Amino acid sequence: MMGADNQQETSKSFYYTGFSVGELSCSILKLHNRKSKNGGIYYTPDLTISNADKKLLHDIDEVCGDNLGVVTKIKGGFNLSFRGKKKVKQLLSFFDSCPPIAGDLTLSKIEIIKKAISVIEGERTYRRSEETRNQLEECREKLKTIKQSGLAKKSFMTQPRSNSDIGYFLSGIFDAEGSVGMKRSGKRMQPFAAVAMKD
Repeated sequence: MMGADNQQETSKSFYYTGFSVGELSCSILKLHNRKSKNGGIYYTPDLTISNADKKLLHDIDEVCGDNLGVVTKIKGGFNLSFRGKKKVKQLLSFFDSCPPIAGDLTLSKIEIIKKAISVIEGERTYRRSEETRNQLEECREKLKTIKQSGLAKKSFMTQPRSNSDIGYFLSGIFDAEGSVGMKRSGKRMQPFAAVAMKD
């Protein structure tokens, strides 16, 4: 049986899952192979978490990514990027142990990324076959459709979780996508809290 302290640490990890659900971008990049003499291309998965809090991104890299991620500055914040099979599989391993409690969009994207990695690793020859390219392009198109439509293709069943797991997960989502402030209601100002996201 898991001790109370270990359970609490596991629950805390769901904070990072929730935060990632709010800030995660999933891509299968199609890049030019600089070593190729005939203009060859290759495909590689990429998971990126964006936020203005650089320290938090470094914490996520340490806890979820085994310090394999790369933090770079962008306009208004920073990107924590995991590019390539090894780095992406490390982050996916964290999501396997602390999966999104809710979020069909994120779960759909993760499923597509896993499929793409399986296709890439299943290719046994140096030159990528047309079938492999078609499968990877299909994965790229699915990710593009999800991004443009904001709609998941299916609903996912998730395992029941403790109130502690759910609480940390939701606090991560709120830190990623939430806002607080004051708004006018008639002659009075009222506090508000809101979460805005596509899912």
